[in-house]
Amino acid sequence: MSAATTDGFLPIPPMGTPKQSTLSIGEGHNYNDANTLANVKASGPSPKGGGHQGHSFNDVNTLANVKASGPSPKGGGHQGHNFNDVNTLANVKASGPSPKGGGHHSHNFNDVNTLANVKASGPSPKGGGHHSHNFNDVNTLANVKASGPSPKGGGHHSHNFNDVNTLANVKASGPSPKGGGHHSHNFNDVNTLANVKASGPSPKGGGHQGHSFNDVNTLANVKASGPSPKGGGHQGHNFNDVNTLANVKASGPSPKGGGHHSHNFNDVNTLANVKASGPSPKGGGHHSHNFNDVNTLANVKASGPSPKGGGHHSHNFNDVNTLANVKASGPSPKGGGHHSHNFNDVNTLANVKASGPSPKGGGHHSHNFNDVNTLANVKASGPSPKGGGHKGCC
Repeated sequence: MSAATTDGFLPIPPMGTPKQSTLSIGEGHNYNDANTLANVKASGPSPKGGGHQGHSFNDVNTLANVKASGPSPKGGGHQGHNFNDVNTLANVKASGPSPKGGGHHSHNFNDVNTLANVKASGPSPKGGGHHSHNFNDVNTLANVKASGPSPKGGGHHSHNFNDVNTLANVKASGPSPKGGGHHSHNFNDVNTLANVKASGPSPKGGGHQGHSFNDVNTLANVKASGPSPKGGGHQGHNFNDVNTLANVKASGPSPKGGGHHSHNFNDVNTLANVKASGPSPKGGGHHSHNFNDVNTLANVKASGPSPKGGGHHSHNFNDVNTLANVKASGPSPKGGGHHSHNFNDVNTLANVKASGPSPKGGGHHSHNFNDVNTLANVKASGPSPKGGGHKGCC
């Protein structure tokens, strides 16, 4: 996965098209179906909050299997499991839970050979299961075991362990500092490995995200730009352009770490607007804002910051009516702004306000509040336990 193309600028979602997360809290519930609502309520909440992820509650057999499989340890439900298959249920139960909660990610438990390999590979350290591993290949299993775990949990992300040369390079590069494995690195290229090692680790863990280390000029620019404050590397920056590097340095770091997300620093006008808008409160830069439009800048400033940091996510501030509705709806509780809401519709605004905030912050994710029946079912289902609202509804 090329960082230059996949970890670049995040587009603003089209208005009226709620995002559907693939691994989000409370994902996969469709509350516009009375049978679904009954099954959701019958299944009970996930342990310790977050709702069930990836479950289909509109099937009585599914409900029985969900209940029979038992909850994932310490909350979050099982992710990516298909519980409408008795053989799958048996394999899920046989594989055992992931350590310290979260279920196994991206495992296919309907294959006995896969189950054997999952069990043979052992759990990831400190929970979360192994991410993006393909355990149905004996050679892959051997390489996963040979590479060793990522430090402090989470497994290795985006590594391809079915290549001996890749394995050698992963081991040679050393672990990322303080856990998480290396993200978006391509270790099957010796030149890339040399550049990864030359660039040094990101401060305080996580590896470098979205960097392309197979270009010597990029490496020079990454080193020249300096690290992001307090870890994580720079996300979404394109360091192979000298003008971009100058603008990144001129804009200054985001407050309290993480670099600027989704900013396009190769435009002097954009740089001026980024600086004029001021930082987001308490770090993280502004997410998904388009700062190359003076009217947008005025609206961003007029709307005020999101409470307790993070900027506003996925809002379109170039519409005065939208701005009025964003302000009228009020902030989400405890920070983060409202995610994926369409505030340019008065009926939507009324329903958002009527539904009430999500418990303990974060706003409601991916809800479609312009349907009275949907609103009634969302309210009837009750909130997700311990905050975050229901994600992936409707």
